[in-house]
Amino acid sequence: MRNYRKIMFPLAVAILVAATPVALAQSGRSVAAARPFPIDVQSLATSGGSPSGGGAPLSPGTTGIPGGANWLLTQQDASGAFPWTVGGTLHGNTQGPTALGMLGAYEVDSDPLYLSSAVATGDFLVPTYPDTFTDGDPRFATHNPLFLEELSRVTGDSAYSDFVQTWFWGLLTAGTYGETNDLDAAGFGAYVVAARTSQGYPALSPWDLSATAIAADLAGDTTARDALMGAILAGLEGTTAGDTYDVIGLAGAVWASGRTGVDLDPTAGAYAGANSTADLAVLLSGMTLTADNGAWLLNSTADPTDPANADTQSSAYAIMALVSYDPVTYNAQALAGETFILSLQQGTGQFLAYPGAPTAEPGGVEVHAEALMALDGTQVPVELVSFVVSSTP
Repeated sequence: MRNYRKIMFPLAVAILVAATPVALAQSGRSVAAARPFPIDVQSLATSGGSPSGGGAPLSPGTTGIPGGANWLLTQQDASGAFPWTVGGTLHGNTQGPTALGMLGAYEVDSDPLYLSSAVATGDFLVPTYPDTFTDGDPRFATHNPLFLEELSRVTGDSAYSDFVQTWFWGLLTAGTYGETNDLDAAGFGAYVVAARTSQGYPALSPWDLSATAIAADLAGDTTARDALMGAILAGLEGTTAGDTYDVIGLAGAVWASGRTGVDLDPTAGAYAGANSTADLAVLLSGMTLTADNGAWLLNSTADPTDPANADTQSSAYAIMALVSYDPVTYNAQALAGETFILSLQQGTGQFLAYPGAPTAEPGGVEVHAEALMALDGTQVPVELVSFVVSSTP
């Protein structure tokens, strides 16, 4: 039986004190904790409150990618932002992974409503970024640059990627990013690793940095990319056996390696026996339920015979990781992962965070969107976009 639950959210690197995910009571489980969420969260007041979700089935389509995207539309605030949890407040640092799910749905289905939704989130972040340092400079959450880079790619509007270039890549290149204006890309990466380690979650930092490294690669900033991949390697080397977030952390590392082409060879920690990303991918592929190799575990030490220990967020990133790295070897397993995710889709179109999860599970809106990312196949190399785009279980 599951005895903890965490939904992770991307890190917002900012000041010296980072907020630790809060343990929450959860029906049917003794202890649950908030999902991984960008560290140092600063909540934003909603403009009139977020939709409560649920209700009657959506039209047209309540299954697969269209159903998932339609449900996500019901969660979007008038400001363009999405809540982290159904009915919850808005956080600047969860917008990236949530809106990436919507943007990917547009690339698959070409529904202009989905593109308008993604643009609205982009306009929530740019040009007035919701989280800032003391001097007013934008304080980027680790997954937001990837969304903004992708939004410019899809729309042809460079305003979003230009914003990231000016306020993130440019400052990292100059070594003037951060609260004290002294971080370059290596320093930023080290800060993320140190912040998660101080929380007691070193295994989570490779997931935090995965999207940042991919965004740097898309932006053509190889210096930042390589520095961030070095920090991901440090996060892997800081992971010990049984760390709480070892599955999603490893998935993030393999995903980033597959997307950037930078190989990873940890020489310390739980993965010291791995000599390459290929070895890490093999390890990741085994972190599933015994009876379903498409359902990745919340944690590698969780009982693999208990279906309650399967996790949507871990599965989504594992699918993207393995397909990005080696789509031939892992195609069948990734398709099994797609089937697992689709099995959790409700009549409203919502993907549950795990089997039996409440619809208002903390972090459930972000996790739903990450499930869309895995299904739509857009966060894998361009030549692999044809992978897993079915709209029915």
